[in-house]
Amino acid sequence: MICSAQLHSLFRRGANRLQPCRESRITTMEIWRVIPSAPRYLVSSNGRVKSTFTNRILKARINEQGYRNVSLSISGRIYSRRICRLVCEAFFGPCPLGKCAAHENGVRSDDRVKNLKWKTFQENSNDTLRHGNRPFGEKSKWAKLRSKDIPEILRLRGDGCSWGDLEKKFGVSKSTIRNIVTRRQWKHITCAPSVVPHRVASPT
Repeated sequence: MICSAQLHSLFRRGANRLQPCRESRITTMEIWRVIPSAPRYLVSSNGRVKSTFTNRILKARINEQGYRNVSLSISGRIYSRRICRLVCEAFFGPCPLGKCAAHENGVRSDDRVKNLKWKTFQENSNDTLRHGNRPFGEKSKWAKLRSKDIPEILRLRGDGCSWGDLEKKFGVSKSTIRNIVTRRQWKHITCAPSVVPHRVASPT
């Protein structure tokens, strides 16, 4: 969708075609509401924030987790707030106890009101997994193992290798090795039936 505010800049010198609008998610029907926790600011149904004093749109910054944040001046102090939460507060009321702002489509930078909802932390966690936004296995920044290590751990344990030897060889705890062998962790790595141990003794 082409933004009306950019109609005069659509054509460039020497260009014979329209340039795409950068804010493609901004719709013509934009509703603004006061942010209850920061009444000096307004937030729109498209996830934009502006000051009631300057009437200027605040610049949003994307944090390391992919969420859009803005800096608000509240009672003389500057606070960084997630826009998704501000939208939910303005359009759905105060955050219920034990809930958080969740993105229905899994896109953390899409703060349109139709894409947001108050959900429990468990519901949001389930959505994160369903959308593929939760790093697991070797994608996790804390992972010490790689996918290729899992079949090897299962094979060695099936051959009688002790928990202690596996712990030293792969640099992880005995409980981690046990969880791999019992398929509680790294269960997304499929292995041949002959590789998976049939019996699991308690680590000593």
